[in-house]
Amino acid sequence: MRRAVRRAAWTVATLVALILVAAGGILIAANTAGGCSLIEQLTARLTGGHVRISGLSGSLPSAVEAEELALSDDRGVWLTAQGISLRWSPLRFAAWHVQAASLHVARLDMARLPVTNPSPSSGGAVKMPRIDVAQFSFDTLVLEPALVGTRASLAVRGSAHLRSVEDMTGSVTAHRTDGNGDYELALHFDRSRMDATLRLEEPASGPLEHLVQLPGLGALDVTASLEGPRTAERIELRGHVGSLSASAQGTVDLEHRSAELDYSLDSAAIAPRPDLSWRSVSLQGSWHGPLTGPQSSAHLLIDGLEIPGHVGLGMLDASLGAAGGALTLRASASGLVLPGPAPRLLAGAPIQLDATLHLDEPTHPIEIVASQRLVSLRARAVTTGERSVTFDVRIPDVAPFTALAGGTSASRGLKGVSGSLAASGKLAETAAGARLDIDATTAGLRAPPALASLLGKALRLQLSGSWTDRSVEVERLLLTGEALSFSGNGAAELAAADTPAAAGSQSGLPSLRARWNLSVPALAAVSPALSGTLHLSGELSGPIRALAAQVQASSTLSVRGSPQGALDASLQLRGLPSALTGSLQAQGSFGGAPLDLQASVERGRNGLFHLVVQRTDWKSVHLDANVTTGTDLAQGRGSLNLDIGRLADLQPLIGKPFEGSVAGSVTLSPDTGRTHAQLRVEAHNVGDSGVVANALLTGSGPIDALPLTLAVQSPDVRGSPATLDAAARLGIVSRVLTLEKVEAGYRGATLRLLSPTRVAFRDGLRVSGLKLGVQHAILSAEGEISPALNLRASVSRVDAALVDAFAPDLLAQGTLTAEARLTGTLSAPKGHATLEVSGLRMANSTARDLPALNLRSSAQLGGTAAQVDAQLTAGRASQLKLTGQAPLTAAGTLSLELSGKLDAALANPLLEAHGERAAGTFTVNATVTGPAQAPEIGGSIELARGDIRDYAQGVHFDDISARLTGGQGILRIASLTAHAGAGEVSMSG
Repeated sequence: MRRAVRRAAWTVATLVALILVAAGGILIAANTAGGCSLIEQLTARLTGGHVRISGLSGSLPSAVEAEELALSDDRGVWLTAQGISLRWSPLRFAAWHVQAASLHVARLDMARLPVTNPSPSSGGAVKMPRIDVAQFSFDTLVLEPALVGTRASLAVRGSAHLRSVEDMTGSVTAHRTDGNGDYELALHFDRSRMDATLRLEEPASGPLEHLVQLPGLGALDVTASLEGPRTAERIELRGHVGSLSASAQGTVDLEHRSAELDYSLDSAAIAPRPDLSWRSVSLQGSWHGPLTGPQSSAHLLIDGLEIPGHVGLGMLDASLGAAGGALTLRASASGLVLPGPAPRLLAGAPIQLDATLHLDEPTHPIEIVASQRLVSLRARAVTTGERSVTFDVRIPDVAPFTALAGGTSASRGLKGVSGSLAASGKLAETAAGARLDIDATTAGLRAPPALASLLGKALRLQLSGSWTDRSVEVERLLLTGEALSFSGNGAAELAAADTPAAAGSQSGLPSLRARWNLSVPALAAVSPALSGTLHLSGELSGPIRALAAQVQASSTLSVRGSPQGALDASLQLRGLPSALTGSLQAQGSFGGAPLDLQASVERGRNGLFHLVVQRTDWKSVHLDANVTTGTDLAQGRGSLNLDIGRLADLQPLIGKPFEGSVAGSVTLSPDTGRTHAQLRVEAHNVGDSGVVANALLTGSGPIDALPLTLAVQSPDVRGSPATLDAAARLGIVSRVLTLEKVEAGYRGATLRLLSPTRVAFRDGLRVSGLKLGVQHAILSAEGEISPALNLRASVSRVDAALVDAFAPDLLAQGTLTAEARLTGTLSAPKGHATLEVSGLRMANSTARDLPALNLRSSAQLGGTAAQVDAQLTAGRASQLKLTGQAPLTAAGTLSLELSGKLDAALANPLLEAHGERAAGTFTVNATVTGPAQAPEIGGSIELARGDIRDYAQGVHFDDISARLTGGQGILRIASLTAHAGAGEVSMSG
């Protein structure tokens, strides 16, 4: 037995000796040049190149010297240290104790903060090692501009002794060597007391401003101290940051969670960042007692606050108080500005807020009441334990909120929606994530006709759903109106990163699944032209980059009184949105005739679409297509054919009776690297109301320069034939149409294109070089029409002969010239326009002898209204002037003044044909004001010493005085006096 023990002891001793010899061999090797080089290489290899050491030497491992250490991440090197010297005890690290006598770095250069990649949790807490560094120093610590805004150099000294968060001692001092700046921290924490001092001092634009990302904060001078036992820690804080000053003093009992504190903060105008500023801030407050039942008061006043995200606040006045276990807040905020299309929606009236936090209840509930002219809110939240919020929202009128939808087509459809909204709901925390339930209803709803008949006066929305950090589920979505019902449910879920689904969904992009139903029991609610029913249902599923969707539709449909028929349609789509493949089928009866439609589309990897319309048959309408092309017809091939034997078949769809027939075809084919197009569209006897025409459009050539010809002939347009011949070149890829020839003939007048014209329609509509001539007249235009308006246009030398070609025997002489320079948009034009008419005489025999009319007018357009200035003259004695504002929309208002004189003798050429004659002068001082749809006429028209003679009846009125006044859109006779021989006639009313 003793021999076995002795043998075992010798065996263990031998193994220990071998280990010591091996360790000694490694240490000896490590302290050679080759060993140090090997360590440098292994360090770089094992860290993926993120840690690199060069010039390693010393008595390893306890005395380490290195010429340079570089740390990097995916963006490159972020820290470089030079002249490193470390003296430490590696054997103590086996007991999870980092003990170092000294750490010295000659130069440490920090370019930026490292980029960290989130890593999965290890599933348990990592114990912090005990750390004792007797002294450390950095002769030069360089902070680069990317980190602190401007380059800063510091000298750093200190020591650190850390056993736990509650047991630590340390000190750090730093001094800027390239400018002013001192930073000091000293602390001593143990289980019974905490002592610490902090001193920060630096000028404006110092390193700390940029580290906290507030580069415009200003000069910094802060002192703070913490001293005493944990049951009575004395706190002192004094700080000045730019024009901001703050202070706090008092005691804190950390064990019993109680405090006796007074604090204050005052600041003048500061803009620390372009998106953060205020005009003034003032805070005064105190806290006395335990956290669960304090006696507290505070007052906060902020003027002109702007915070990131385009949020602004004109004024915030808030008071905080605590008594009897309740913490109360009363606040008033005015001038609130929010991001979005209607930023000042809530700025017109102050927001009042009352909140109460019950600190003496286990769940610490908070009750909130907020009100503003446009909205009110009541809520109750449980802040500890199973957290939840119940809320109730009331909106007296939703009309102002429709602007929040922005400038989209959907928001334009909401224009004019009004009515009240009431919503209640609950947001609750669950074991997996959170849950939301909402029930909202409207009352007195008013909407544009397109929505009003569908939604009715009341609309109800019900929504229930839940979410976690990896999924969102809508359990129920229900929207019901008077003639509309929509329901749906669905979910979006992120696949786990280590599952095959995640690998196939491109780094865990969400996958979706949804089902929905839409029912419209009376299509007349959509449009008076429709009758019948409509039911739609659909599904959506798959990863977000390869979705599959299907839609089923069934309808009993009649359009504009056509026979009602039953239609069924199905749409199948796969690979949305990039690799689209789909099919559409529709069968049934429409407009009293069978309908059969079958089509499919497929998008290949090269981005080309393959469209196949196997058949479209309905009455005389037939369509088939087999085309492969891109969005701009590049690389296109295939054909499309359309034949409408009777345009009258389309009357229920277009609402107008059209005659004639249309047939067309397009063929695309590859041609030496380009796409060649063959186009032909032919119309026979097309028209309505007795005016019919024949037309032929042809084209053959490459799609980037496709020659087009158009010929139109009509045998009878108001009693005369009309023709049009045009030639152009169309760039389908470039979206440019170049007009090369336009020639139209009607009643002996010929309209011609005088120069090639370029019409670009890629991003809007722009016209270049348009010049048309007809007889002596010339029309020209140059500039952009949409989306923005920047157009110059003019019409010159329009004379009586040209007008006579289209309206015979209307004018005997006269010319017209007009010019406009417009900007803005088509719906809100701005700019200047002029119109001049010279020597205008009528051709009618009874009006031929009237004085020639001359008109000069100008208008300054301002988007919604125009400032008008016009002068009309007829002979020497008749002059009228019109000035003021005229609206450019039907909803605008008028503000016009008409003044001047009219010679009553102007009417004699007309009166003399009936044996009458007039003399005298009318003085006009009239106004036209009010809405354009119901204008108000004001002012007066006066006649002094007038004379009317009727030779046929032998009646003669002379010395006539009359006054007509306007009001409420009615012209009244204020007074009239006339003499007939020895008698006198007078009236009013």
